[in-house]
Amino acid sequence: MPEVGFSYELTIAGSKFDRFGDVRITQTANGFGTSGVCTSEFNVTVTAEEYGRNTVPPNAAVTFGRVDSPIRFAPTFYIASRSKRGGSVTFKCYDRMMFTDQEFIPQNISFSNGYAESTDIVADIASQCGFEHWSSVIDLIPSFKISEEYVSGKTCRGLLEAISAAWCGYFKVNNDDILRFIPFGMVECAGSQALHHTTVIEKSVKGPIEQVIMTDGEKEYISGNENADIFGTLKISTEFASQELASFIMGRLKGYVYQAWECKKAVIDYGLGHAEIDAEIDFADGMTRIANNMVKYPSPWGIVISCGRNDVIENEFDYTGALSRDIARRIADGEKLGNKTMLTRYQGLVHIGAEKKEEDGSVVQNRYGYAPATADGVVEFDGAMVSNVVFDSAELVDDKTAVITYPGDVKYKFTMERNGNKITAKKERVKEENSDG
Repeated sequence: MPEVGFSYELTIAGSKFDRFGDVRITQTANGFGTSGVCTSEFNVTVTAEEYGRNTVPPNAAVTFGRVDSPIRFAPTFYIASRSKRGGSVTFKCYDRMMFTDQEFIPQNISFSNGYAESTDIVADIASQCGFEHWSSVIDLIPSFKISEEYVSGKTCRGLLEAISAAWCGYFKVNNDDILRFIPFGMVECAGSQALHHTTVIEKSVKGPIEQVIMTDGEKEYISGNENADIFGTLKISTEFASQELASFIMGRLKGYVYQAWECKKAVIDYGLGHAEIDAEIDFADGMTRIANNMVKYPSPWGIVISCGRNDVIENEFDYTGALSRDIARRIADGEKLGNKTMLTRYQGLVHIGAEKKEEDGSVVQNRYGYAPATADGVVEFDGAMVSNVVFDSAELVDDKTAVITYPGDVKYKFTMERNGNKITAKKERVKEENSDG
């Protein structure tokens, strides 16, 4: 059984607060944890009377932990906002990651021929943002260089996010206030025992990983089994994509299985180890699990946590072959221009392009449709021009090769033509003959 009667200590701006409550610590990785920057959040409420007796400057440091215990279960936090209501004051705080939202200014690195190692840039970011240092398992990080031009004008956080995608993992602040990179597929450390917990719900599975597809938005680099399906394929989007990076990540993740799960509530004894994201948790059902999202609520019986591993729903259309991936890229390009994407009732994708007016005043848009891939992997592409006015009526010609539509007094003829795997709908306005002629 966990030890009963834990005591906790809260300090704000160096002053100890004796009365506090509503303590909550939140850590969440993005998606699978294959990219991004994790910022831990700390919420706590103190009495207005005690708050009034202490000076609490902006962004003051906040520490919270168990009395007489060397084990830290949270990093140092910094006040982001405060609100007073009645006799209480509530603070919302973030860990040191909040200081990465500043422009990166190279200090301790030199750009050889205009380039520097990505690891050196991370080290410089850590120094600039006040971290003692950064750490990771270096053997699990691919090596690549970044240009001086690329980093110019970017924030530290923006650079960390970009580098994390290329390294395939995410950055977080450890409980010891160190900037830490967690490679996807790595277990951070042995964790705690959850001796009492609600039912653990198993969710979707990703893997075993057989293939990595890395793209920079224009080119794709594939490593592994090119016949792997969506469940065995990890897709990575990064501006630094290369065949070398794709092969490195594939070598690191080959055979890795990601299991999503959820546990609404568990009680852990911090005397038995750490509880943080990507640390192991031994459950009473005999299973050891790894969480990448966690909310901690300190209690007299230990730390109550709500935790799990993110259940990421992927777009399966994106994995049906090279042609469909190229179509998805064209959709993305169109969206950059303010166009829209919608689902159709046959569950294909339709990309709606720019509007224009025809001679009769009707509004016409480019529409690009994609049916789901057939059994042989073929994705049919339809580049039809379709008016978005409602048709009063439509007629199918006798040989079923064309459709005649009547939007108001105007008559259009749509003809479907097939050339190999490509289907095109051609539209032409049908001019009525003058019966008075």
